[in-house]
This record gives sequence, C-alpha cells and structure tokens, in this order.
Amino acid sequence: MDRLRTVDSRILSIVIATVAAVSPIAPRATVPALFILLAYQLVAMARRRALPSINIPLAVGFTALVIWSYISTLWALAPTGGATTRLVPLFVAALCLTAWAKERGADRQYIGDLCGAFAIAALIYVFEGISWAWLTRAAHDLTWRDILDGDTGGIAVMSLLISGTVILSLLMWPVVTGLLMQGRRWCVAVLCVVVAALSVAFGSESGLIAIILGWLAWWLVSIAGRKAITAFAVVFVVVVLTTPFIFTRVLTTETINRIVTEVPHVPNSALVRLMIWKFTSERIAERPLAGWGFDAARRIPGGGDKFFLKNAVGQTVTSELNLPLHPHNQILQIWLELGIVGALIVALTGAALIMQTGKLTPVARNGAIALITSVLIFDNLSYGAWQSWWIAAVILVAVSQASMSRLSARPG
Repeated sequence: MDRLRTVDSRILSIVIATVAAVSPIAPRATVPALFILLAYQLVAMARRRALPSINIPLAVGFTALVIWSYISTLWALAPTGGATTRLVPLFVAALCLTAWAKERGADRQYIGDLCGAFAIAALIYVFEGISWAWLTRAAHDLTWRDILDGDTGGIAVMSLLISGTVILSLLMWPVVTGLLMQGRRWCVAVLCVVVAALSVAFGSESGLIAIILGWLAWWLVSIAGRKAITAFAVVFVVVVLTTPFIFTRVLTTETINRIVTEVPHVPNSALVRLMIWKFTSERIAERPLAGWGFDAARRIPGGGDKFFLKNAVGQTVTSELNLPLHPHNQILQIWLELGIVGALIVALTGAALIMQTGKLTPVARNGAIALITSVLIFDNLSYGAWQSWWIAAVILVAVSQASMSRLSARPG
C-alpha cells in the first residue's frame, strides 16, 4: 500500500519530467506519456471508485468539436473518419488528467523534478550543438551525405531539434508559476534565459515570440486582473471569427510582392506563411459555412501547386506549395475544414476557458494566461490543428499548469 501511495504521488511529475528531459531528441514522446498517465488514472479511479470533477465548458466544447468533425466527413474531400476517431482518446485524456492534476496539486518535489529535467534537456542541447546533432542523427539514421546533399540542399539536422525547444518553452510556465509561488525569483530568471537562449540557438523564432508575449500577457493580467482576462477572452473570440476575412483583404498579391521587393531581410519562412495564409483564406471564402470537411487541408484543390516569389530584379526569392499539409495557422485550418460552426465552437470554448483562469490565485492565474498565450502563438504560427504529438504536448503542459493551482506559497 505504501508503494502504491508513493507511485500515486510521484507518477505525474516523473512522466512529465521525463518528457521535458528527452524533448530535444524525442519530442513525440508526448503521446505515449499522455496515455501512460491516462491508463494509470483510469486504474486509480476504478480502484477508488471515484470520478474526477470534469470541467464542463471543456467537456461541452470538445464534444461539440468532435461531433461536428464527424458530421463534416460527410462532405470531406476523402474519407477521414479514422482521423476524427483519433481525437477522442486525446480529448478524454485532456478532461480526465487536468481534473486529476488540479485535485492533487504540486509540491516542492514536483517542481524540483521539472527543474532537473530542464537541466538535463539543456545539457543534451549543448551536446547536440557541439557534436552537430550526433544523437539526432543517430536517432534518424542520417548520414553526412543526407545532410550535405548538393542537389537538395540536404537535411537541416538542427531544425529537427526545434520541437523540443517548443515543449520546453511551454513547460516553462508551470515551472515559473511554482517557483514564484515559492519566492524563487532568481531561479525563474535563470530558467527563462536558458529557454530563450535555446530557442534562439536552434532557430525557433516562434518560441522567442511566445516567451516574450507570454510575459507581456502575465504583466497585463497582474496589473489589470479580471478586466484583462475579460478583454483577452473578447479579443480571442473576435480574432477567431474575423481572421480569414481580414487576411483576405490584407494578404493580396500586390501587398506580398511589395513586402518582397521593398522590405529588407524578411525571413523566407515568414514570406511562405503569408502566401499559404493568402491561399487558405481564399479557399475559406469559397465554403465559409460548413468548410471543406475534416482534415481537408492536405487535399484542398490547388494546394499541391507551387507559388514563386520574385524580388525586384526577377530572381526567385522562395517557392513552396500553396498549402503543404496544413496552413500553419489553426484558426485558418478550423475555418477551412469546419467552417463557421467549427470556428464558433473553438471561439466560445476558448473564451470560457480563459474566463475560468480568473478563479485562480494571482500567480496561478498569471501563469495560466501566459501559457495560453504561448500555446496560441505556436498554434497559429507553426503546427497543424490535428497533430497528435502537439495536442498531447499541450494537454501535458495544461496538466502540469493545473497541478500548480493548489501549490501553497512558501519562502524559497
């Protein structure tokens, strides 16, 4: 029985700390980690004959999104029922684990586990930097010929490490929350510098933006409290419901060509996203009510065609598919595939979750808002809406943040 109690109190921190520690070389470990925790909790619930206190807005929103996704497969461009089904266990895990973590709360040992995991991850990144990603190359079975291929430009092996920096930049917020509750400000400063440095060193511009805007959101909420949270929720709804229409007006061919020819040093990745968002917004305008069907982004007509952006002297600056797999903007992807119905579900569910943060203690509230801000940055600059490893990563981070909501403030 004592062993069971020990496992019960430690499994959450051990699993999430392991995800953080191995994130540089195994960022997709989030999926098995999530289901290990879910399986443990289901067994624990059966043993205790007790159910967790489910978050009603979250449950209603997830259920509505899954049902509408299933319905949209009736007009999808290809059979996608299997892809929709994969969302169900992820959403069940989100509902059960966040409730479980909030009821249990974190402790000093939990925070220590996560800090240790960040230290291990940082050391792995240092090793990968000086060894030219030896572990990553070994894990992906890459030879130097793969990396230095003159015909294709080779594989950018360091870019494979970016997903790990993203996981760390999200997990940073629960750790920051816990450290500040304990008054350990210097530890917070060191942690933020390390994570920001890793994001810069390994080319995650989105990570640096997420950290900066996360702290801005923290500051605004710490000053204005509930007013800032309400404003944040309103802005979220407005942005979700208007983004494709704003992009249709703003992202014209003329505007993008002017950026290419007149604005110096714009990263190619930014130009590519502008073109993808332009194409996606145009397709949304063709079917704004019900969308093109779940998971249609990878099959959208014209998405496989290439665009070419040229500078003032006619040289090709960059080229890419009009829509490679997903639009790197989840708001646009929801609109594209699920139409205004899907957008309304996401907008209202997200606003309800944002408003719920107002019930937390000030530090926990600030951390939750900073985390939500960071997640939204990655959602709308980097990842597709239905990537399992990304959904699992967000759930694990949310679980970790929820566990901090009951952590008592103690002197460092």
